[in-house]
Amino acid sequence: MIIDDLSNLKAYIAIHPALKSIEKYLSGRNLSAYPDGRVDLEDIGGFVNVQTIPPKTADRAVWKSHKNMIDVQIPLTGDEVIGYTP
Repeated sequence: MIIDDLSNLKAYIAIHPALKSIEKYLSGRNLSAYPDGRVDLEDIGGFVNVQTIPPKTADRAVWKSHKNMIDVQIPLTGDEVIGYTP
């Protein structure tokens, strides 16, 4: 789990090569203007899923995990509660 500001994404590219494609895709875009929907990232076989939803509060949060994917959460409005365990 990495918790940081999106402006520091380049610093983590060495951890996983897919982060380079994600950073390239997001760079210079107005994230607030994205339409909802799925955008495939052909070069890495991944995708960006844009969703306009209210940030989750602690009472609405659910446990989830990923073993085979990277999940980049970028809340654009409000604060979202994210629980995690090492």
